[in-house]
Amino acid sequence: MFRSIVIILSLAVAGYANTIQRSGMFRNNLTADSISVPAGTASAGVKLSMRTRDLYSGAFIQPVSDSRTQRLTGNLSQDLFSSSFTKEYNDSLDRMKTRAAMTSGVFSLIIPGAGQLYNGGTSNYIKAAAFFGLEVAGWVVNVLWNKKGNQETAAFRLYADGTAADGYRNGHYSVYRYAKWVGDNVQQLEQINGTSSQGQAIIAQYINSKGNSLLGNEYASPEYQVNWYALNQVEKAMGGYFSHWLFAYPGVEYYKEIGKYPQFRQGWIDENPSILTYNAIKIDTKDSYFYENMRGTATHLYNVALVAAGVLILNHFGSAVEAAIWAHNNYRPIKTSVGVAPCPQGIGYQAEFNLAVNF
Repeated sequence: MFRSIVIILSLAVAGYANTIQRSGMFRNNLTADSISVPAGTASAGVKLSMRTRDLYSGAFIQPVSDSRTQRLTGNLSQDLFSSSFTKEYNDSLDRMKTRAAMTSGVFSLIIPGAGQLYNGGTSNYIKAAAFFGLEVAGWVVNVLWNKKGNQETAAFRLYADGTAADGYRNGHYSVYRYAKWVGDNVQQLEQINGTSSQGQAIIAQYINSKGNSLLGNEYASPEYQVNWYALNQVEKAMGGYFSHWLFAYPGVEYYKEIGKYPQFRQGWIDENPSILTYNAIKIDTKDSYFYENMRGTATHLYNVALVAAGVLILNHFGSAVEAAIWAHNNYRPIKTSVGVAPCPQGIGYQAEFNLAVNF
């Protein structure tokens, strides 16, 4: 009877090692130093030496010398859960929890939801669908709203500039018109703005009895309609409500300034050129108001696309963190079960030891 128990326990331990080896976690090298059943005794012992090898690194984990061999007592629960037997596996399982957390985290960092699929389980599949769905939605919003923003930007630029085919005559803003207004009203503007004598000397270099050197070709591209350097020097020297100078066409700042700042409003074709005071000129015209609404719409569309991009970034990191935390905290440990089943020959019963290792 005791010999049968010893043989069953030996097979159980060997099956334990073989199952772990097949699971891919680690490989056990077991050597039976002795299997004996002393005559006339009521217990039997199996003396084993065991070493654990990590399949990922190939290195042995906590090699066990002969002095640390485990002797089975015949008490299955004591043999399975003795401290020396489980400590070696706990150390390895801790490393594997970390490895699983890192793996699932990296998967989700690359593709949100992939780490949840790696972790498995119904709840994780639902979370994977949510993270991946948010990823798709984020990209759709980002791409579409950027496209809409580009279309609106092209529309308000066309509204201001006009077309080259028509010599830019069909545009609603003319930088040539603005520069001409400055030259035509230079003396009044100097008085209103309190221009210093030094500023007046600078202005006189460009606007004098010989003409207005601010002007270029009225029907060319806005880039060539004025002398940008001369225009900016006059604006800086003028002072008063000329707190800014007009950035060169076709920069982003150019399109911002012609709509936002009243000092550049005389370039709009529906503005009254006789208005010189700031309080009067700061009131939007019909054209400038319509233009600013278009530019504001474009800005809003770009902001929505930017928010979508931020959501995409957060979704990647959020999915990665969630997957890593879940993998570490819910890593499925080794599951064992012990039972009794009829012998294959149909005579008597035999003990069964089952081991499952889940990744």
